[in-house]
Amino acid sequence: MDPLTHYMLALLVASRQGLDRERTRAFLVASLVPDIDLVMVVFGWSVLTRTHATVLGNLTVLPVLAVVVAWLLSRNPGRFRRVLPVCLAGVLLHTAIDLGVGLPILWEGNARCLRPFSEAVCLVSTWGLLPREMFIAAQILLLAVGWGGFAVMVSRGVRPWAALRAPPEDGN
Repeated sequence: MDPLTHYMLALLVASRQGLDRERTRAFLVASLVPDIDLVMVVFGWSVLTRTHATVLGNLTVLPVLAVVVAWLLSRNPGRFRRVLPVCLAGVLLHTAIDLGVGLPILWEGNARCLRPFSEAVCLVSTWGLLPREMFIAAQILLLAVGWGGFAVMVSRGVRPWAALRAPPEDGN
């Protein structure tokens, strides 16, 4: 799934949970971080497809990723403890979307999310439980919600990206 759709779906979830500004920001950033390896596209599409999600899509790395994001966003123990749970939820949401409805397009066999413990492929679409068309339909639906939500918010004068601004310092 593309980063904009991940962001908009995370924003939808965050808005439904009534998170404060600090936790909303942490949740949104954490929901985007697993795709930071998309910068590999500067080395070419083949490099991206070989490397995408090899490390950051690994379920054993997700808690570490959440801790790093929480620490970078908080920089003190009190705030760290407040944002860590939502950071973990953000990286898990991202991974659940990718593994739940993802197709082996950007993955090229890299969806082995339990390495080094298992070489099992974690993409649900490769398990043969449902026809591939069901996963394509789910992706189209999520894309429509994500991109459609973005278009609606912008057309109403709402800036969805504003949620990424740092909350004001309160001395904690």
